[in-house]
Amino acid sequence: MISRRKKVKSSEEEALVAPAQRLPESVLSTPEILGNIVELFLGEKPERTGLPFRRAPSPIWLRTLLPLLVVNRDFFHATVCSLWKDMHSFHPFIQLLPLMTEEQAPEVLDPKCEDDVWGRFKLYASSTTTLVLNGEGEGPWISHLVSLPFRPQNLFPKLQMLDVRVAKITTCVLLPIVAPHLKKCTVSNADEKDLDTTKFTLATLSTKAENLSTLRIAGPLTAGSMDYVHRIRGLRNLIISSKKEPLEKQIPELVRLSSISTLKTLTLDYAIPSVGNKMEESYSPAVENCLETDAMLPDLEELLVSGDGLTQHMIARGIALPNNLRHLDLLCREPDEGREFLMPFALRVYLERNKDLQRLRVKWEEDPRARLEIPRDPRDAFFTENPVFTKSCDQFLPALSRQTSLTELKIDGISFFDDDILSKICEVVPNFPNLVRLTLRTTLSATYENYTTTPPPFTVLETIARACPLLEWINMPVAWVGFVCPRIVLPSRMETPHKLTRLWIGGGDVPAGLSGSISIGRYLNTLFPNLKYLANSRGGRRSTYKTEIEYGTVNPDFQEAMNVPSTRLKYECGGRGFWEEIQELVRSYTQARLEGMRDSQSSKLSS
Repeated sequence: MISRRKKVKSSEEEALVAPAQRLPESVLSTPEILGNIVELFLGEKPERTGLPFRRAPSPIWLRTLLPLLVVNRDFFHATVCSLWKDMHSFHPFIQLLPLMTEEQAPEVLDPKCEDDVWGRFKLYASSTTTLVLNGEGEGPWISHLVSLPFRPQNLFPKLQMLDVRVAKITTCVLLPIVAPHLKKCTVSNADEKDLDTTKFTLATLSTKAENLSTLRIAGPLTAGSMDYVHRIRGLRNLIISSKKEPLEKQIPELVRLSSISTLKTLTLDYAIPSVGNKMEESYSPAVENCLETDAMLPDLEELLVSGDGLTQHMIARGIALPNNLRHLDLLCREPDEGREFLMPFALRVYLERNKDLQRLRVKWEEDPRARLEIPRDPRDAFFTENPVFTKSCDQFLPALSRQTSLTELKIDGISFFDDDILSKICEVVPNFPNLVRLTLRTTLSATYENYTTTPPPFTVLETIARACPLLEWINMPVAWVGFVCPRIVLPSRMETPHKLTRLWIGGGDVPAGLSGSISIGRYLNTLFPNLKYLANSRGGRRSTYKTEIEYGTVNPDFQEAMNVPSTRLKYECGGRGFWEEIQELVRSYTQARLEGMRDSQSSKLSS
């Protein structure tokens, strides 16, 4: 027999809900408003990340919604939409279908039971937009139910995002059915040795997923993977995350990325660049031979690469080779100090090949995955005594100065041997008249005792302000050496008040005493009359981004990782307390100026 488990038709289930009453406020019958009310009950709703299915939601906030199911019919539907929108397993849907018992099994389901079999499933599945397939049980029986003639043509009418983790029977049955409607799909193997999941999923998507625009592959690439991927005609965004497989093993597949002609955005994430995680001393950083090579991805507009310096260098020199990028993000990760000195060479490749960059962001980030491997890189002297590396800034600064279309420039937490690298970059910043955001925070580890990073003098602020009138954000250390309070020359006011509202310039020595604080406050208020934030390196903006070190994993929201400051730099001089006082001082000047303008306007009207 079929195990009903007190299953009731969807119409009868809705009848159990308290009848909707005439509310004085008819506005509560509006689905959009009810949806917002339901969202307010989600006090412990899980944080969102750039990719779905990070972890299952806490049952606490789910239980909070359950009482709303019996308020009335409108609340029932609004609550169902929230409860069944993001599903981290197919198992709850299995419970909505008749199951086979081990004792008895009908040979054929009665066709008259159509509503009884699928009614409740359709009620809840119609709200689902994201789903994870973990290879749940009851696969053979689900396959039988799906094969019946009265099965709904579209099992999940609103489904847009799918995460395939195991290619068992349930997955193999459902994927071909839901694939035509997908917008995004993730292939994240639960077992890294299971190559069948990746192969089956990509093969199915290549023939069925006609609306797929975003694909994420997390795990090993099987031979021929790119042959399947390039057949997904509408693919625009591709994310490849290797987990523990070295970059070298995937290069034969990655060089075939050029076959994906529709690709606009590419993300490559590699924790381990080479077999044995080793960088030989004979490895050459030279990049001249690839500066003029034909583009592999001529239509690519956005590229994000996550990995250590060796990974960055290998990918820049021979894998992507685009020449039409608008956005470039390089997330330089651990494991060691030395490999990041290859970053200037990688930057040169990108800057010389892509002449019209609008956004360039380079940042150092912690990576707990890399700590699982013991780096066996050359000794420190290999870098500190080699002029190829100590003079590496000459590799990218000339090319950077020609990027006149930049609207955002960020170099955060990266090590350079050049003591004056910040000042040298500031010298070319006036070449970027459209710049809106500027972050310059370089460093050198204590490992290299003979090298330091000197902040530029405070006078660069005026130079940058006049050359970049659209700037809204500056984050970089500034030195106030030679700052004499009585002799400070205030900059003449510009014709149009500067737009800058966020400025964090801690990290350099500051003058002591009240007079020094007042002079700095007057200087900054004159230069940036709209300034609001001085003490918060995030510019008054909050972020939920966290590197999940305790789990040995990495937050997959790479864009959010690029937005938050690098944890590598913790400035002690000119700290938060000092700049909080300056911030209040600047705000008082602004308030006084506004009051003066109002008084002047009032006097004109009265006269």
